[in-house]
Amino acid sequence: MLEYVDVGFHFYFHKQHTYIKDTSDLIYKLERIKPNADCWLCSFDVVSMYTNCPIDELLSAVRISYDQFDKSDYKIKCPPTDDLIYLLRSILENNIFDFNGQLYKQKIGAAIGAVPSPEICDILMYKIMKEILSKFEHRKNIFFYGRYRDDIILIYHGDWKEIKDLLELANNHHPFLKFTLEFSSKEIIFLDVNIFKGTRFSNENILDVKNRRMPSFI
Repeated sequence: MLEYVDVGFHFYFHKQHTYIKDTSDLIYKLERIKPNADCWLCSFDVVSMYTNCPIDELLSAVRISYDQFDKSDYKIKCPPTDDLIYLLRSILENNIFDFNGQLYKQKIGAAIGAVPSPEICDILMYKIMKEILSKFEHRKNIFFYGRYRDDIILIYHGDWKEIKDLLELANNHHPFLKFTLEFSSKEIIFLDVNIFKGTRFSNENILDVKNRRMPSFI
């Protein structure tokens, strides 16, 4: 049943204009933009995204998005909307797990590790970020915006205080979903890479990327 539900909306979120598939896709996108010399590099993170997405909001966002995209593009026959939502609700409302010999039912959010969880949370976060940015009075200063799951990258042309205003706006938007922020005029960590202003940026305004060295625990 999980796989059947996943087929129903797996294709949709790939078409979101902010979608980042992986590190290679991020690098591909960064290679094709030229930010201002004084731009800010920003990384937002959604705190415990999966377990803080309310079930009713997930279902509503999926229903709206699923009804809007063109299903005729795909060879696999997509399930009817009501069937998809029924199955998805059954999954979300019946996540049972064992802890210290006791059984518990998850009351809010999507189960971490469940097949459809990344996609449905992506759909809701896309909607929520659109709402947040629509209220941000300096949104015209956002030069680049991309998101991989709960990680958001912004390249910002404006005052650093406006970035703090965006963080405050985001953290006041939803009762459960909260954000953290890292930003710098020189370098940030995003996914598994460091993004920085190197020699190419000085000459061509193209950001450089290098692999991030993870600490060894051996």
